[in-house]
Amino acid sequence: MEAARVLARQAGRKSVCLSGGVFQNRVLLELATAGLQKAGLAVYLNRQVPANDSGLQLGQAWHALKGYMEKAG
Repeated sequence: MEAARVLARQAGRKSVCLSGGVFQNRVLLELATAGLQKAGLAVYLNRQVPANDSGLQLGQAWHALKGYMEKAG
């Protein structure tokens, strides 16, 4: 949680996205969300895709497509 807070601040971001199989653990998800929100960050979670590896792959594909589109102009 501390790493996400520091990295968001360094990047000038005011939000974080939590994904991956580890966030299928409700206790961990609730603690991380509360801590990040307390630090003033907006927290976004998976809603329409799983938090496990298949959802992570979708995020990776989206990120790659976004980078490709930015380079293509």
